[in-house]
Amino acid sequence: MDEGAISNSGVLYVRPLSSDSIFSVDLSTAKLTFVAKCSADGEFAINGQDHMYAAYSELCRVDLPTFAVTSIGALSKTQWHIAFTSAGRLMGMSYDSLYTINLTSAHLTPRLLLGKSGIDCFVEERPAKVLTKRRDGPSPHRTMEELEAMRQRHLEYHGR
Repeated sequence: MDEGAISNSGVLYVRPLSSDSIFSVDLSTAKLTFVAKCSADGEFAINGQDHMYAAYSELCRVDLPTFAVTSIGALSKTQWHIAFTSAGRLMGMSYDSLYTINLTSAHLTPRLLLGKSGIDCFVEERPAKVLTKRRDGPSPHRTMEELEAMRQRHLEYHGR
């Protein structure tokens, strides 16, 4: 599989490599069920209203409850990666720039020139909470070295 996204109801959707077909996955049997056809080679992302948006050279929307596909329009730049922000905006990444993608017109608004960086994906960064145990001594806070060691253990545990 090339791409995947999980809906708000916990359904996994995937697209095979170099295919324009999107499937849902039954996680207990690994059975694939055809959902829709959208842009081949592009990515897709799911927003809070359970609409899937697929983008490459065109932007289309798949209504997950009905699987109806709506073509929104051609994109002026090919998008290699897309993701929704916590505010519900669709962001797209071409080879050299980051864009906001208008969900009704497919219009791209440049946000950041990346250069020829070839960035490969979007990663959600969540705010970190630092919890400390009561410790003997004058300071109950952790040192930067202790926090870095904790972060490394966390990353190793979660396979990143």
